Amino acid sequence: GDAILYQHIFWFMGHPEVYVLVLPAMGIVSEILPRMARRPIYGYKAIAVSSIMITLMSFFVWAHHMFTVGLGITAAVPFMIATMAVAIPSGIKVFNWTVSLYNSRIWLRTPMLYVLGFLAFFIIGGITGVFFPVVPVDIHFQDTYFVLGHFHYVVNAIFMAIAAAVFYYFPYMTGKMYNETLGRLSAILYTIGGAITYTLMLSLGYLGMPRRYYQPPPLPGMEELHSLATAGSMILAVGTVLIYIALLHGLIRGKPVKNRDDPWGAARIGQPDFYPVSHTDGAGLIHYNPHPWMSLVGAFSALPLVGVMFILKWGDWAVGALSLAIFTAMCIAWAYSEYFTRYRHLNGASRGLLDLRPWSFRLGALGHDPILAVALIIFSEIFLFGTLIASYFYYWYKAPTWPPPGTPHLDTLVPLINTVILLSSGVTMHIGYNYLRRGDVESFRSLATVTLILGSIFLSGQVVEYIRSGMPPMLNVFSATFYSLTSTHGLHVIMGLIAISLLIARSYNGTLPNNERGYGVAEAVTIYWHFVDLIWVVLVTILYLVPFGLPSLSA
Repeated sequence: GDAILYQHIFWFMGHPEVYVLVLPAMGIVSEILPRMARRPIYGYKAIAVSSIMITLMSFFVWAHHMFTVGLGITAAVPFMIATMAVAIPSGIKVFNWTVSLYNSRIWLRTPMLYVLGFLAFFIIGGITGVFFPVVPVDIHFQDTYFVLGHFHYVVNAIFMAIAAAVFYYFPYMTGKMYNETLGRLSAILYTIGGAITYTLMLSLGYLGMPRRYYQPPPLPGMEELHSLATAGSMILAVGTVLIYIALLHGLIRGKPVKNRDDPWGAARIGQPDFYPVSHTDGAGLIHYNPHPWMSLVGAFSALPLVGVMFILKWGDWAVGALSLAIFTAMCIAWAYSEYFTRYRHLNGASRGLLDLRPWSFRLGALGHDPILAVALIIFSEIFLFGTLIASYFYYWYKAPTWPPPGTPHLDTLVPLINTVILLSSGVTMHIGYNYLRRGDVESFRSLATVTLILGSIFLSGQVVEYIRSGMPPMLNVFSATFYSLTSTHGLHVIMGLIAISLLIARSYNGTLPNNERGYGVAEAVTIYWHFVDLIWVVLVTILYLVPFGLPSLSA
């Protein structure tokens, strides 16, 4: 392995993850702030475009975490510039949010207090983040409490936005109002406690307090600042507990809201949270699926990670297997309720305690665009496979010869046969989709079944190739990257086969609509399958068709 490559891969994933957290929080603030300020948001288009800019730019700033590992000035300067540039769209959002508050009628209810706390924390977290692109400053602050202060200001801003959303949508979900007094107190204590704790973290980092030390170094004032930060964290903890108490009190003893469809009166100022529609509006019948499985799958999505942790860390296969089994059962229940049960119409639809109003659901209003969905999936998968393929060439660049000496020669017969089989499955899937577009469900089902069989044969052939190669995964860097690439591709083949199986099953029980939406679902699966075919062509070329014993790419 290679420590530098590991850091590149880790941060290439890890830094965009920060934006995965903060972008939904920014969306929440953009929704709640204008309604609580009682005026429209300023610069809506600029806020929307800046979100796209942040998303795209987030993929090109990861190496600012690595300025101290010796990247060299040639690599450091582009990442320094990109990191400074990503602050521009964030600044656009902050400016527009702030202007939206100007000359407004701010309603200081609990959601708005948390939104204002978000603005304060995010601004401080953002300003302290601007220090790190400056390489000499970053070298001083790297691995100190200054990083902790910056990170906690941003992440707690995200938590404040989530708290604002929970309080804001609570009356929509329950028909009751939370305890406003406790809610406001929670916001005030959370803001004060967080400000004390994280400001002192910044101060400790400036004084040189390193991260991950059990005891602070014997420097003047260190212990006192740590004690004050601990006191601030206790205030923060009290504020957090009050959030749950305020919501639980509202759930049990909260006063019913007068208008559950618009508890905040947003519609009266021309900014309704939801737009009711008639039973037919050109996009199809409004539908409502009362099953809770989608929410449960999201709430318990950490179960697989917990299960893997128990297996790897403590060797507890019982708890690990149980966690994985529970989550798998939830996913199956969700898939069944979502794809194999017919939607209820609004007339007589029941609602559970925490269900959103059903009129907010219709075929065209939930972003049910399968083509867009699969395009976004493929966009992310390109980065995944791009990272693995780049790692392959990175090792080729560093190795004196490639593959390293002692690597068994890989025969091309089975892989080439497998390639023909997989590409043939793409043809059958595409022809089957065209039949479906013409209304011939029987031919689509037959050709999709052929695709399913060919895909299964491909996986079997890959297993045969693993056995024939006689190459253990841990032999050298070539074998490690070989198995990483092919097994990751195999996982995507399995995902595609599951999607095709769902299409076939839905064509039998009548839940695959014979309309544009049904065609869109089938087209999305077909596009995904073509993507799987294309990735395999790339892999078979670099892994099997490139001759063995080539010199290093650096030669």
